[in-house]
Amino acid sequence: MAGHAPVMKITERNYILFYISWVTAFLLHSLMFCSKCGALNPGPQCLLCDNASSTLARRDSKPDTTSVLANPKALVLFVVLGLMFVSFVFLHPKSVFIALLCIMFSAVILFQRGIRLTVRLTLIGVAFALVVTLNSIEGWQEARSIKSKEERPKQEILAATEQARKSGEAFRKLTDREHLDQARPLLRVELPQSSVDDGLKHLDAISAQTIEYTEAKRLRRQYDALKKKQDQEQARIQKAKEQREEAATVVENRKLRGAMAQMLENSLLEAGYNVDVRAIGKDHNTLQVKWIFVSKSLAYQLSQQGRIFDNARSVGFKRVEITDGYDETWRWNLD
Repeated sequence: MAGHAPVMKITERNYILFYISWVTAFLLHSLMFCSKCGALNPGPQCLLCDNASSTLARRDSKPDTTSVLANPKALVLFVVLGLMFVSFVFLHPKSVFIALLCIMFSAVILFQRGIRLTVRLTLIGVAFALVVTLNSIEGWQEARSIKSKEERPKQEILAATEQARKSGEAFRKLTDREHLDQARPLLRVELPQSSVDDGLKHLDAISAQTIEYTEAKRLRRQYDALKKKQDQEQARIQKAKEQREEAATVVENRKLRGAMAQMLENSLLEAGYNVDVRAIGKDHNTLQVKWIFVSKSLAYQLSQQGRIFDNARSVGFKRVEITDGYDETWRWNLD
């Protein structure tokens, strides 16, 4: 229940602030309107009825233009807007619509002539009570929904615990023959491991001093043999799959190395070198650069171009050879 305290606190604050705003509107109303005829009263005396000290006062009195109540309609509009703002901020969503209707109804009543102050205040009070009642109902429904959401996981845990307790009691009440009968259909290699575990649990519950224990041992050995055979078959299938993937990778990398050799040859030809570049070897993992005019210094210069060696290594070349095709060959291992 501690989790619902903030909801109740917020709801009470809503009511208090909304009530203060509404009562403020009542007080302003009592200052702005004549309590006898209900007309707008911008001054200390009503100018339209006998609610004044004398007839002369009614004829000669003028509104006090310096008072904040000199324009009652503007003040009513200000109060209405304030109440609307309070409704949007503090009331529940569905109650806001009813509150807006009641506020507009109250504003219309304020400007109706001939309605006594007590009647107006009664109607406005009824509208206020309607808003508070609807907001209370909505707040109660929201609090109940929150409480239900918070208690649902606890109820699920309790239900699962109770189910496990009942299952445990039912399991302990089974005879050895019943354990054996329930284990037999569960010990199948094509079933999920959870089902197999349940079957093994039934076999473990069989007492060693019973006739069923021998059958349980035979059933376990039979399952273990089938499981071992299945594991071996799955291992064979997995190994064959890996070999196919490895062979496909080798073919792909071989193509990449051949493409890289061709690109390097084109690049050197564009630079003015009359060379032949090939990917040689069993798996095409040796990059051979053949140039009849190569020398030790030129071979060294080519070897200092790290980009060539890095690219060759990235596609799986193990060695780089630079040769004149006859007597001179320089080799670099990339491992």
